[in-house]
Amino acid sequence: MVSAELPYPRPDKAVLLANIERAIGKPLPHGDRLYSVGFSPDCRYVAAGGNANTAHIWDARTGASIAGPLKHGGSVRALKFSPDAMTLLTGCNDKLVRRWNVSTGE
Repeated sequence: MVSAELPYPRPDKAVLLANIERAIGKPLPHGDRLYSVGFSPDCRYVAAGGNANTAHIWDARTGASIAGPLKHGGSVRALKFSPDAMTLLTGCNDKLVRRWNVSTGE
């Protein structure tokens, strides 16, 4: 069940979906230290952001890249999906919040 799974930032600069018992699938590459990871409310997507000045969105079941890299002017420190999972908000240390269309990455 996806709702029991958690995105876990790994030391090798990737995101691993895991539950209490085991890792789920392969690590999702991000490229640098991660500060924020999370699932969309419907658990279809997982997103991560960090020191690479980018955020990424993946399909939570398959690990396929949905959008990214979503470029920023600094480290991505926070992210949050909208209730309908169609928008991702990202905040970074350049003091800007950006709004992204999950389907297009724009």
